[in-house]
Amino acid sequence: REAAAELVRLQQLHVEAMRALCDRARQAEIAARHEAADGLELALEESKRRLRNFAETEEGQAYLAERARRIMETHGGGGIDESSCLREAHDDLVRASEAKLRTQTDA
Repeated sequence: REAAAELVRLQQLHVEAMRALCDRARQAEIAARHEAADGLELALEESKRRLRNFAETEEGQAYLAERARRIMETHGGGGIDESSCLREAHDDLVRASEAKLRTQTDA
């Protein structure tokens, strides 16, 4: 009878230890997710800064102008002005950059 009571006591200790390990693992996973989210946020901010800098260069302006021209052609040249096409071209570049970063982060 004492042996059975000792086994029950040891099993309870093991169960408590396992719960503690699960709690620590869950906390570590949450912390890792927060860290990854913070890292992604910083990477997105840096990407936007680089895109702004690129857009100010001659090469960047040429790229955006070409992309805007293709957008205008897609819309048949009517109903959308050049300014809107340039904004859309810039937004496309931002979306593509963000998608690439998110894909890299998920990998």
